[in-house]
Formats: sequence, C-alpha cells, structure tokens
Amino acid sequence: VIGATGDGSWDNATGVWNVGSLAGNGASATLTLTVRVVGNGTVANAVVVNSTENTTDVPANSTNVTAKPDVRLNISKKANVTEAVVGDLIEYTIIVNNNGLSDATDVKVWDILPTTVEYDSGAQYYNENTRNASWTIDKIEAGKSATVTFVVNVTAVGNITNTAFANSEENKTVVNKTSENVTAIPNVELSVVKKANVTGTVLVGDKIKYEIVVTNSGLSDATQVKVIDVIDTKLVEIDNTETSPGYDSSINGWVVSSL
Repeated sequence: VIGATGDGSWDNATGVWNVGSLAGNGASATLTLTVRVVGNGTVANAVVVNSTENTTDVPANSTNVTAKPDVRLNISKKANVTEAVVGDLIEYTIIVNNNGLSDATDVKVWDILPTTVEYDSGAQYYNENTRNASWTIDKIEAGKSATVTFVVNVTAVGNITNTAFANSEENKTVVNKTSENVTAIPNVELSVVKKANVTGTVLVGDKIKYEIVVTNSGLSDATQVKVIDVIDTKLVEIDNTETSPGYDSSINGWVVSSL
C-alpha cells in the first residue's frame, strides 16, 4: 500500500480500516487504497467488515486483476578490436540487461555471423547452415545482467558488422544491438628470392640470367605487385630477348596484376 485516503483511519501495519461510528438508514464510509504491484500473477484480495454490535464477518471480494511480468531487456555489444587482419581472431562480448521489475526467464540470445568471418568458439550452440550463434540463459533477475562471449576468425577484407538479438519468456519482443564496425584489412606477406645462373667470375660480354621469385604467403590476394630490380647500366645491359615479358624500364621492374 502506497496511499490511503478517505473516511476513518487506515493502519498499514495491520491492514485494518477503523471507520468509527456509522449511522443507520444507509449511511456509508469510503476508503481508497493505492497499491503497487510487486509480482506477476492473479491479484485477488478480500475484505471483511464487522462491528461491536454485530461481530459476524461480512465478506466481499474485489474483481481479480492479472499482473503481467515487467521484463525490459536491452543489449550492449562490443568487439575487442576496431581493426583486424584477415586471419585474426575477434572476440565479441554481449551483455543482456534486465531493466524491468520482474525476473526474465528462458532468455534467448543469438547472433547471425556475416560472411566475412567464420565461427571459432564460445557459443552454446552454433548452426553452420544459418551461421547462427546462440545461447539460452535460464534467468536474469530484475535489475541484473548476463554476459556471453564468442570468437570469430576474419576471412575476408571489408567492414565487419553484425547484430545480437534477445528476448525472454515473459517478453517476446526482440531487442537488438549492432556492434561497431571492425575493419578487416588484407593479409599479404610477400617475400622475394633472387638467384643467378652463374657464380664467381664472369668476363665482359658474358650473359648472366637472374631468376626472381616473389611469393605471397598471406591469406589475401596481393594486387598490382611491383617487382623492382635496379640495374647498373654502366656495367650491364638488359637482353630483352631473354627477359620475362612485362618488364618496364621506367621502373626497372615488372608489375604483377595479382598474386
């Protein structure tokens, strides 16, 4: 009871309304009680009245009121990085808050992964066909929160954006939160090896053939790869008849479109 107004006096501790004297011939007294609902279910209460002259309790029942749970979920979500290289792992943290006055039960949390990542670990359930990582939380008490984490592997370049969802048995309305973008950058690891077909001393006029091998050991394609070999033209000249096609004298090298 948070408020009582009307005739007589109300005792909040005992729940007794002392009307005092009530004249005959249809006289009446009125009490208005304001109560706060603190639990869900059927709210039913009965009142009885008696007097010194007639001690027999006279009952009356109020109309039942159905109290529904007050569950208000919201989600926060964050990644442990803002930038990642293809092949890196990203850990996401999802926090589900229950801002209502009732406990949330059978809370479902799910996150559908984008095609730029692959699931690694952390989810209670993972469906490879739908790319859905999910959890079931038995209960989140009123005013409390629950946290889940999962890890993905970056497989493609671009902005990685994904959204977490949640609802509960008491409130089926789905709430969601999109994480801040994580920028995935290419994983290109170039190495170069160069060798000549002769060793030791050569004579003026001899030919030397060099072989240059460029390798991309990364997980992403390398594009517009420039291979530059600075030649001292005072000492040697390039034999274009035996040089790999595509040699560009302006840069002293080659441009490989993709590797």
